Amino acid sequence: MDRNATEEELRYFIEEWVDSLSLDSEEEVSSTIASTNSIFSEQYCEDVELNFEERGRYSFIANVSMPHTEPRGEHVFFNSRDQINVRVKGILSFNDDYNEWEIEDYNVTAGLQDYDDEVREPIPTAEDIINRLSNLQRGLWFRGHSDSNWSLVTSIGRIENPSLSMEKELRREFERRIAFLDTVKHPLPLPDIYFLMQHHGIPTRLMDWTTNPLVALYFALFDESQKTKNACIWVMDPRQLNRYFKEPYPAEIEDKLFTDSDDKKVIAICAPHINTRMTSQRSEFTIHMHYTPLDRIKEVSIALKEKIMIPRHLKIKLKDKLRALGVDRSSLFPDLDNIAKTVVEDMLGG
Repeated sequence: MDRNATEEELRYFIEEWVDSLSLDSEEEVSSTIASTNSIFSEQYCEDVELNFEERGRYSFIANVSMPHTEPRGEHVFFNSRDQINVRVKGILSFNDDYNEWEIEDYNVTAGLQDYDDEVREPIPTAEDIINRLSNLQRGLWFRGHSDSNWSLVTSIGRIENPSLSMEKELRREFERRIAFLDTVKHPLPLPDIYFLMQHHGIPTRLMDWTTNPLVALYFALFDESQKTKNACIWVMDPRQLNRYFKEPYPAEIEDKLFTDSDDKKVIAICAPHINTRMTSQRSEFTIHMHYTPLDRIKEVSIALKEKIMIPRHLKIKLKDKLRALGVDRSSLFPDLDNIAKTVVEDMLGG
């Protein structure tokens, strides 16, 4: 990677480096394992905290879990929920001589179910996650991410150099190209255009949420390109979000929300369900009047209630659990193409 690599790319670099380590041979980890008289043979990098120090230099903390595999002897107490939590602290710097990023120095600390006096929950089972999601309070919104390192940023915020003029150009070009469709009434209200754009994959300032946590779980699992990454589900209270900005809940949908800018403003709106997919997915939206990720705005952190981590090794089991509960491609995307794909998956294991 070059010197201008993004922080997300650097996190991936550190994750892969941590995965390559044999942590069970590190002195503190091996002594902790020995004290349990059990086997901890797997390791999972749960998240990476990255802090900018100066150009070409970052400090980092990688949090790693090592779930209990089996006892060494038949008389050893075995708790399948036990785990060793490992913290890898180090420095990532850019080596000008070799023109690459490298780990300059690191140290490893470990403890059984805790590190640095911070108690961590034992690694959950698939059943634990389903039960936890099923028992969350009503009125919350949920968003699933296939990679837990992804920020809460809109699709327009993910492109290079986003701007109001770019948003306007995308909308005008979309309107021009759909004018021939008999099923679309023209002119459409401005908000309806943006909901339609979002539905069909054009970058907008809207962000999808759902009132059904199991739907969010589906979206956290379905991206096969991210199967080696830990996933997560963000939990938000839309009422608290709007209360901070002195907006009613749900906020009234006005044209200016789609055309104006504001350094920090994010509002929860209840959009009309313009198609069956939105109804099936229990869709809701936040509208972002800037391009800063929601999770990086300190003022609204009170509305982000939780970030539920989903270990990567549970993704396949959780997909099976969701399928048994009737949450699958055809239930969330109810059209002939997706029903056909679900039939293939169910009958042929595709």
